[in-house]
Amino acid sequence: METDISDRRSHVTTMDTDSTDPQTFIQFLTILLEGIGAVNFHRKNKPWKNTLQEVYCYCQHLIIVTTFLLTHIINTSSRSFRYLPEFIQCLYEDVTGISIYLQIFLLRKKYKQLADLIGTMADSFSNADPVIVLKYERRMRTIFLTCFCGLSILLSVMVVEAFFPLPETELVIRRKVYRTNSDRKLPCNVKIPFVDETEYWTYRGLFALQAYTLFLYIFIAAVSFTSLPILTTNLVGQYTILCQYIDKLGAQHFDSQGREIFYTDLETNKYAYVYLRTIGETRPKVLYNRWVGHMQCQKAGDSKQDDMNLTKREEAIDVESLGHLKSRRALFSKLKSHRIGSSETSDRANTEEACDLESVGQSRAHRPFSKLNNQYQKDYLKQIIKFHQKLLIVQRKLSNFFEPIAFIQTSANFVAIALCSYQLLFSLQILSALRVSKFIFEILVHCGQCYYWCHCSDLLDDCNIAICRSIRNRYVDVLQITSQVNIVHTVTIIHLIYLQKI
Repeated sequence: METDISDRRSHVTTMDTDSTDPQTFIQFLTILLEGIGAVNFHRKNKPWKNTLQEVYCYCQHLIIVTTFLLTHIINTSSRSFRYLPEFIQCLYEDVTGISIYLQIFLLRKKYKQLADLIGTMADSFSNADPVIVLKYERRMRTIFLTCFCGLSILLSVMVVEAFFPLPETELVIRRKVYRTNSDRKLPCNVKIPFVDETEYWTYRGLFALQAYTLFLYIFIAAVSFTSLPILTTNLVGQYTILCQYIDKLGAQHFDSQGREIFYTDLETNKYAYVYLRTIGETRPKVLYNRWVGHMQCQKAGDSKQDDMNLTKREEAIDVESLGHLKSRRALFSKLKSHRIGSSETSDRANTEEACDLESVGQSRAHRPFSKLNNQYQKDYLKQIIKFHQKLLIVQRKLSNFFEPIAFIQTSANFVAIALCSYQLLFSLQILSALRVSKFIFEILVHCGQCYYWCHCSDLLDDCNIAICRSIRNRYVDVLQITSQVNIVHTVTIIHLIYLQKI
């Protein structure tokens, strides 16, 4: 039966997700840094608000430098050397306090690079697999909350310790070292020139300022300790999604309902349904999905997805025959120019495109799909390479940004661990039980932080190994695809494998 060419139409049903994405956890870090006055990202909508934020940041940095760092260094260099365990304790506090502040100071100086890095991860990273995204989002939250709780306990002990009466041995040591009112102990020992910090009102004022400074240090240290692990974990999640796409190379792709799909954008997880409809004849069940194929302006009542609208495109694409669609690129260029409608799709929250192509006869029904699949696999490979190149660029930005910060943090960790170990080995008998427990806890915090920062490099190496494994598993399919394109694609694949090995 011959079918009128004018009746053969190509229909498109487009389903777009909401453009407003939920805030990611890495964006929470920038909000936290602005909230405590550590960094000003200059993103307020009014100039006076940015100026006010800048003044707030200057005040916070001034409080940290004057009430803790400067006065504490003066105390270490002028009084604490009279007693070696006290000198080691003050030197340890100087090392940790200065290293944490230097990291925040670098974040403040490089705020544009930090905002660009976090913005790239938050806005352009793939949410194709919600399970993987949620898994690594929870892992990032766990890292931050674990570090935050540990630091809260440690710094709170320093404040609470000052309220308890000192044992007689501690009083003797303080009379020898500080030669002032030894009963009044501050959370951190400081010295202000020409001022007796143990006088009643001076002591109360300094105690309040130090409690506030330690409160700021809880958040500052939590961000400085976890910023690199959190961003690395987010990048590892993207590599995991990329490995899943590589494993699908050369195979047919299906959605959660078992329908064959053709990816148009891997990073945003956009894909299209391609199926045939022959007007006036029996429709092939394999190639035509009745549920998606109803081109009526109504909601699919038999669907479990109540938010899906099936909309008829007003201007259909006239196609004389499927032979005119010589490549998948031509097909999807037509699709992209005729997008309408919006709704949220299945449990994966994807953007889907449905295409209804009509054939002249059922005898030619399966013919276009071999050519379409060949061209589709070539474009699918290009999308994988593009996705991987973007991740490599972000990884390079991440390593360049944190290189000086990692050097400062790692060096400070080694010095802090050495000082705490010295106290426990050579001054254990003269230390109180509270100080011993505090030193042990401090060693555990620094060892854990140092280990995880070094482990971040191993995580990225594991991602490269996983990608190499996925490429090797699909090596034959890759060669078959590249041999059908041209030598440029072959060189690109070799370059992709080479990048993973270096």
